[in-house]
Amino acid sequence: MHFNTGRKQSAAHIFKRVESMRNSGGYARSAAARRATRHPNRDALKKEYMRVWRQKNPEKVKAAKRRSTETKRVHLTNYENNRRAGKLQATPRWANLDYIAGMYEVCGLFRSIWLDLEVDHIVPLKGKNVCGLHVENNLQLLHAKDNRVKKNRWTDVLAY
Repeated sequence: MHFNTGRKQSAAHIFKRVESMRNSGGYARSAAARRATRHPNRDALKKEYMRVWRQKNPEKVKAAKRRSTETKRVHLTNYENNRRAGKLQATPRWANLDYIAGMYEVCGLFRSIWLDLEVDHIVPLKGKNVCGLHVENNLQLLHAKDNRVKKNRWTDVLAY
């Protein structure tokens, strides 16, 4: 068994080291105790170090931003593609597509005059207990804040 030295240690030696750490408080200290022993300006020092590093390494910073942006773009594209595919699968042939498009158009008009409305599915397309359809009877205009509170749930009367 190895214990931080890279060399093989006997079980008795390891047991003694663990016991001494437990008794000295160096082992399994609380988060508050660890924070108390940190340098008082630790966050400010780290921020200053990172600022200086970014000034010295602009090409590495640029490359990291590019990688991060690309990763975010890939995840967002995957999310949007899955959502679009889910909507298509939840749209039956008999759905009134003109009415549905009109709802989104009206929502866009309200947003253009700074009313924060969204088109909401009353019964969620991918709910936990129920899955609704992307049809005109399942759509409503809802304020964005209320839509965030509702999340992906469906109840007859939402208590929020």
